[in-house]
Amino acid sequence: LSSILFFLGTVIWVLLLGFGSPIFLVGGFIFGKWLGTILVVFGLSTGATLLYIFANFFLKDLIRDKFSSKFNILTEKFKKNEFLFFIIYRFIGGIPFFISNILPTLFNVKIKNFFFGSVLGMAPQLFIGVSLGAGLNKILKQNKEPPSFFELILTPDIYIPIIGMLILILIAIIVRKKFFRSDL
Repeated sequence: LSSILFFLGTVIWVLLLGFGSPIFLVGGFIFGKWLGTILVVFGLSTGATLLYIFANFFLKDLIRDKFSSKFNILTEKFKKNEFLFFIIYRFIGGIPFFISNILPTLFNVKIKNFFFGSVLGMAPQLFIGVSLGAGLNKILKQNKEPPSFFELILTPDIYIPIIGMLILILIAIIVRKKFFRSDL
C-alpha cells in the first residue's frame, strides 16, 4: 500500500509541481535502493509523461513562442532518431525538470518514446540519488546519535553515490558536447 501511495504521490507531485528533486531521496530512504529506484523512475516518468501530454494539448503554442528559437537546432536531431536522442536528452539534463518535460512538444515526440526514453535516460542518475537516500537511512539506523558531517561523508553508503554522481556529470558533459555538435 505504501508503494502504491508513494508512486501515485510522485506522479501527482511531478504533474502539479513539475520537479522531482526530493522524491529520489525520500524513495531511497523509505524503500531502499532497488524498490525505491523502480518506484521513483516509473513515478517520475509517468508524471512527466502526463505533464507532457497536458502541455502538448494546452500549452503547445505558448511553448513554441517561448522556446522554439532557442532549441531550433535540436529539431533536426530529434527527427533523425527520436527515441535515441530523447534518451540522451533525458540523460544529459541541464534543463530544469519542469521545462524538460514540456520542451519536447517542440519536437513532437511520440508519447511512448517520451515515457520509455524518460525511464532509460533518467534511471542512472535516479539510481544514484535513491542510493544516497538509502545510505542516509542505513546510517541513521546504525547510529544512536547523528554522525558528524565528516563521518557521514566518509561512509561508503554516502561517498560511493556521490562519486557515481560526479562520474555521471562528467559523462553528461562529454555526451552534451557530442550531442550539440552541428554535424550530427
